[in-house]
Amino acid sequence: MKKEELVRLGIAEDIAQQIIVMHGKDIENFKNQIATLEPEVATLKTQLSDASKTIDGFKKLDVEGIKAAADEWKTKYDQSVKDGEAKVAQLQFDHALSGALTEAKAKNPIAVKALLNVADLKLAKDGSIVGLAEQLEKLKADEHSNFLFDVEAGETETETDSQKINAGSTSNNPPAPRIVAPTKSKSVLQQAVDPVVRAARLAAGLPAEPSGDNK
Repeated sequence: MKKEELVRLGIAEDIAQQIIVMHGKDIENFKNQIATLEPEVATLKTQLSDASKTIDGFKKLDVEGIKAAADEWKTKYDQSVKDGEAKVAQLQFDHALSGALTEAKAKNPIAVKALLNVADLKLAKDGSIVGLAEQLEKLKADEHSNFLFDVEAGETETETDSQKINAGSTSNNPPAPRIVAPTKSKSVLQQAVDPVVRAARLAAGLPAEPSGDNK
């Protein structure tokens, strides 16, 4: 808009000039507003572009694959927790069993443990081993395993040497001859053991020499 155009329209020249000045101010205000909004518009365009890229990325995602991977990791985690708990429980059981065998005066706890039916044993909350006492009693009463335990002074052996010798009479072999100890000291007896007696003792599963019989 120009002043001359306003004058041709019959508007006084001074008024036309005022209109032109006011119009110029309005134009400057609009320019300022546009300049202020341009960065905001640019920011919105950038955000819109980023959102569009993100949406395209989501479209490319394998949702089922992600879900399957998450389930797999959860399964692995649960299994690792179970394995850890099992290892701790096994360590607690082994520690309690070792202590119980030592308390039972086992000379070699490892050898005794090999004779136990560990599957039937269970660790109680108080730290004791359920079912161990019964198995140890059987091992101590068995002549083939009682030597694995220390016998305190005053305890009675489950079977005397003479009973072990006479046990051979139940088999097809002839009964082993009884050993009659002379009235001499043990050292003399040990040095004068007759070869026949040695053979009889070996056949009965006894040491060749008495070495400690008080008969």
